[in-house]
Amino acid sequence: MDAKYGFDDWKNERNKLSGSGSSKYNGGENRTRLLGSVDYNNKTTVMNKINEARLLLEKSNYELQYTITSNGDVWLTSGEKDAVDNVAIQTDFGVSLEGAYTYHNHPEQVTN
Repeated sequence: MDAKYGFDDWKNERNKLSGSGSSKYNGGENRTRLLGSVDYNNKTTVMNKINEARLLLEKSNYELQYTITSNGDVWLTSGEKDAVDNVAIQTDFGVSLEGAYTYHNHPEQVTN
């Protein structure tokens, strides 16, 4: 993330996610928030951010999706214990997912 928005800021956002957009999925509420941006052309930075997200999200007891779109925007979508709307960024905000990097978790307690 840029110097103004670091990983600790992202963790705080994840912990208080209230959402700036929402879509219904699997009978529940999904919340999607734009967190900041990264240099999409720097693949090392992009993959490092995806890995940082993976380490944090894999411990969650509900599904979360972390996405970096091709313009460098960084998004977090909060789902339910067994589902997340993986296209909410596109459907709710009109942002293309073509070329995006994304990671979402499957909580251990609902994964066989």
